[in-house]
Amino acid sequence: GLNSGGVVAFIPSVRTSALYSVFMLSPAAVAMSYLGIYLPLVVLIILFIIYMTMIALRGNREYWDALENEHLLKLKSKEIEKISRMDVLTGLYNRRKLSQDFDKLKRDTSKKLASFIALIDVDHFKSVNDTYGHDVGDQVLKLLSDSFTSRIRSYDSFYRYGGEEFVVIMQNITLDNARKIIININEDFALACQDLIGKPVTFSGGLVGMQTVDDEELEKFLNPVINYCMRLRKTVGTESRYNKF
Repeated sequence: GLNSGGVVAFIPSVRTSALYSVFMLSPAAVAMSYLGIYLPLVVLIILFIIYMTMIALRGNREYWDALENEHLLKLKSKEIEKISRMDVLTGLYNRRKLSQDFDKLKRDTSKKLASFIALIDVDHFKSVNDTYGHDVGDQVLKLLSDSFTSRIRSYDSFYRYGGEEFVVIMQNITLDNARKIIININEDFALACQDLIGKPVTFSGGLVGMQTVDDEELEKFLNPVINYCMRLRKTVGTESRYNKF
C-alpha cells in the first residue's frame, strides 16, 4: 500500500516514481532470495515492481497530457474572451469592452476628473459605400482606426461603437488638448482617404467630460453627442455636416 501510494504521489516525475518502487520493494526481494524463503513471493514482488514502473510511465504521460490540455484550455478561453471584446474588421475594442471600461472609469474618481470621451461619426459614409463599394468603405474604416492608433497615447483607448461610429477615451488630459489631438487625427484621416479614393473623408462628433458622470449608463451618457451627430446627419450634403467637432 505504501509503495502504491508513493508511486502515484511521485507520478509527475517518472524517474522518482519508478525508483521509489524499486527502493521500497527490492530490499525485501533481495533478502528473501538470499535466505531462500518464499521464493514465489520474490517473483511476485519483482513482477509488482515491473507493474508499478509501467503504471508510473503511463500515469506520468497522462498527468502531463492533462496539464497541457488544461493550459491550452486556459489559453483558448483567454483568446475567446479577447475575440468577444474585439471588432473583427478594424481590430479595435468593441462596444462590449467600451461598456466595461466605462464602468471601471466612472468608479475611479481620481481618473474621471481628467478624462474625456469622444464619440465620432464618419462624414457621408453611406455615400462612400454607395460610390466606391463596401470593400472600400471597410478600408476607410481601417484608415480611421490606423489614424487614431498612431496618434493617441498608450493609455488612451479607441473603440468601434457601431457602424461608422467610434469612441475614444482619453485620460489625464485637458479639454483643449484632447480636442487638438482629435482634430489632428481628423486631418491625418482626411489625407489617408485622399490617397485611397482621391477625395478627403472626415469625421464629426464631440467630447464629453467624465467629471459629472455618476451612475449613468454608457448610452445615456453619450446621448448628447449622439443627438448632435444625428442632427448633423439630417443636413447631409451641406457644410454643417462636414468636419464638425
